[in-house]
Amino acid sequence: MKEYSHSSREGLSPRTPEQNEVRAKIEHQIETISPEEYDKFALERRRDEFAIACKDLLAQELDPSKLYETLEVGAGTGISTNRLNELSNLMVTALEKRKDFLDYGIKHGKITKEQATIGDFNHLSFNDNSFDLYTGIAILNQRNDVNKFYEEVVRVLRKDGLLFIPWTKTRATSIEREKAFFQQFSITVVKEGDWFLLGKK
Repeated sequence: MKEYSHSSREGLSPRTPEQNEVRAKIEHQIETISPEEYDKFALERRRDEFAIACKDLLAQELDPSKLYETLEVGAGTGISTNRLNELSNLMVTALEKRKDFLDYGIKHGKITKEQATIGDFNHLSFNDNSFDLYTGIAILNQRNDVNKFYEEVVRVLRKDGLLFIPWTKTRATSIEREKAFFQQFSITVVKEGDWFLLGKK
């Protein structure tokens, strides 16, 4: 597998004024952005490359003989969902609060109708012990309450369930901060890198 690190993103050109405007909308006024704008921006910023790196790492770490019921939160237009679907041992529920984002992903073949689920990961409606794997590429800037986030992660994950938190460069968190939450919520670190943290309940 090609190694991915934050340095892999150093070839990205500086954001244009238009891209900065879209990013600001994504971070603060996500309801005002169209799925087309979101998808275009994410692909221009190499979100698909990042999704492939996430998928490849999970492929290395997961048991190929086990079927993982997977919750992907903040699925957006399905850029990451599309890559997770390439792993035959994942059964993905793609959770996104914007129906038009999900519809866009379905229309472009990145999300299936069966896995598209409308909902807000800040207020999960799933039963306890529902999933074997919890993940989401774009969640770190959208968590309303980090303690509540981890409470819900632990609640919906089954025994020995995995939490995979990837991130691009962000001021929202750090390895040290997330590991402190792991310890607080009795999540064991399985593997860590400069752009991800994988833990077990």
